Amino acid sequence: MALLQYASNYLPGIMEARQGVHLLTHLGMGVAAFLMLIMCFINVLGARFLTKTNNLVVWFKLFVPSLTIFLLFYKGLQIKNFTTPQFNPMGIKSILAALPAAGVIFSFIGYSPAIQLAGEVKSPQRAIPIAVIGALLITILIYTLLQIVFIGALPESALAKGWAHLSFTGDTGPFAALVTTLGLGFMGFLLFLDASISPFGTGLMYTAATARIAYALGENSYLPKKLMKINKHAIPHRLIFLNFGIGLLLLL
Repeated sequence: MALLQYASNYLPGIMEARQGVHLLTHLGMGVAAFLMLIMCFINVLGARFLTKTNNLVVWFKLFVPSLTIFLLFYKGLQIKNFTTPQFNPMGIKSILAALPAAGVIFSFIGYSPAIQLAGEVKSPQRAIPIAVIGALLITILIYTLLQIVFIGALPESALAKGWAHLSFTGDTGPFAALVTTLGLGFMGFLLFLDASISPFGTGLMYTAATARIAYALGENSYLPKKLMKINKHAIPHRLIFLNFGIGLLLLL
């Protein structure tokens, strides 16, 4: 859903707004089903192919925010933005509320597929702690730096009515709007592209993880044994497509 919502900035026919709520059109449902099918086929082709595909997505996901941090820092930070009396007008409560409401919290729990796929990893005793702790540290670093450069790069005009009323003309996301305001229009496109590709990478890995969870359920007799059959790549393909079917039902 997140992928299609951001992609709708360039493909408006896939979503429509009804009473302030973004909903998929019939075309959008078809695109969503097709993307889910692609995720399933990538997973069915084996863990090695999945890893190579996911690596491309991960490097892109790291490149775009890193470039954003560099460019906003290069444009110059206004230190006074951190000391203005109206800074953080709603207190810590709003900061904590934004974590689940804005979806940020999901970035901090994205390490779970590393645990669920531990059975297919070489030297899991070494690899899993590095993956989990490393993912958390990298996430904390990136989000912290992004917030610092965002706050520091805000022009005075954006804060004319105070922090509580921070907004941009044609606001389609704070970072995309900010970089466009600063004359970095190409970064706006990259941010939207990243915002579309990132959920695809998440869905790709959770497609793999949920199949392994379902396989574990089958081993404990909660699912029929016939669903546990694996293909030549040692992948429980029937469970992957079972999840695909459930995903289609949730689209309706």
